[in-house]
Amino acid sequence: MNMRALRIMLIAAVMVFSLSSAPRPAGAEASAELSLVPSHTWIAVGALCTLTVWVESPDTLSCAQCILSFDPAVVACVAAYRGPLYTGCGFPTFFDWGLMGTDTVRVEGAPLGYRSFILPPGGLFKIVFEALADGISPVRIERADIRDIDRIRVPAPPGAEALIIVSNSTGGGPPPVSGLVLTSRPNPFNPAAVIAVGDFRGGLAAGPGGAGGGGQPHCSLDVYDAAGRLVRHLYAGPLAPGWNEFAWDGRCGSGARAAAGIYHAVARTGGQLLTRKLVLLR
Repeated sequence: MNMRALRIMLIAAVMVFSLSSAPRPAGAEASAELSLVPSHTWIAVGALCTLTVWVESPDTLSCAQCILSFDPAVVACVAAYRGPLYTGCGFPTFFDWGLMGTDTVRVEGAPLGYRSFILPPGGLFKIVFEALADGISPVRIERADIRDIDRIRVPAPPGAEALIIVSNSTGGGPPPVSGLVLTSRPNPFNPAAVIAVGDFRGGLAAGPGGAGGGGQPHCSLDVYDAAGRLVRHLYAGPLAPGWNEFAWDGRCGSGARAAAGIYHAVARTGGQLLTRKLVLLR
């Protein structure tokens, strides 16, 4: 194959992601389900770990693009590779990845050639993270574009999430910290951030601070400025099992826009106090 032909094939592979989202034929029910494997990883500072973007689908697939977020204060994305579905598909393949910011990575791949395909279930991509500091980083599929053998978009809801838990005292086992964690994304942010309270061990138990709503612990969530002044009260009530997400639109309780700078999200629940630094850009 000469260089001109190879270049044409690569351009064609990239162009599939700019195709309009054509409707599927009547009666078609194919869909794809994405997940991140493993769902929990414990590593020490300075160590590497790999997450696989896994896809399940009853149909043959072809092109895939995923955009994932992570916490850059805890981990860094250092590499990405084709997954087994692409390396073993029997067709030449296109692959690319790159950082879209300090907290977001894009990965995309495609088999090259007319009606080329991959056969799920299996791994689409492998993404390597380096642990930077003690903490817990959710890694989340924020957006996904999956195509079938005819390059028609297949429904593939985003939102799949895994946790990278970094602790120098363990590096391979659960860290000796509370199961409750407080995270935010993106960070820095403008104009809005999603602040989440959850339990990476998979369940919430009522604490001494009181429970409501079927035994869930009560939680209050507030935003303070760097001087310790209350900026915005976000939530007060019971926590449901799993992740509880709350949006802060970057405004004060009065409705005025908060100035650029450093803020702190503070969650109080079950006798525990959790804090998270937020950086608001304008």
